Amino acid sequence: MTIHGRVIDRKKTLESGGKEVVAVGSDGKNAENKVIFTPDTANGEQELTFDIDLKKYVADLNKSYAGAVFVVYEDLYVIQRYDGADDRSIVASHTDINDEDQTIYLPKITTSLDDFKTKTKLSYAEKDAHLVDTINYYNMKPSTQYTVKGRLYNMEDGTVLPGSEKVQQFTSNAEGTGSWKLDYTFDASDMKGMIVVAYAEYSNLK
Repeated sequence: MTIHGRVIDRKKTLESGGKEVVAVGSDGKNAENKVIFTPDTANGEQELTFDIDLKKYVADLNKSYAGAVFVVYEDLYVIQRYDGADDRSIVASHTDINDEDQTIYLPKITTSLDDFKTKTKLSYAEKDAHLVDTINYYNMKPSTQYTVKGRLYNMEDGTVLPGSEKVQQFTSNAEGTGSWKLDYTFDASDMKGMIVVAYAEYSNLK
């Protein structure tokens, strides 16, 4: 018997009306694999491995590509002829594009830091400064809790602003694409002329 699996780009497959769009493998070809085996028992398991060219997807993250979601499809079949035609009879298939157990997420986030009062990149050197870091996320696992860590840096010397480190819990929405906000309030009286930059990172709790 043979198990044939392939890694499907879910977004592009849905956009094509359901026609399978296979992800790019590390060899530049389709990300797919197969295992030929002889079962010893009626119930068991077989492992399939896939090599995906993540460099292609990660490089695209800095362009217009908004992350990726991969789903693995699999067919189990028996080859009836070995004369080059390789006629096959499919015994079972698993091609559910919404199966979470078969899904891998490669998310993306972008951030934008603005002053709460001026709604711009300019702030007042005042005692009650208030900055808002908007974190836009794309292709996260839907309805899942994440830990977001943020901090503010003095861009000139690379030091973290005292007391600016934050840790908050957020939950992605049902679509897996949305935004969160981190609020920073601090005394900026002695920060005239300083350029502040925000860093943010996220992790899944599970």
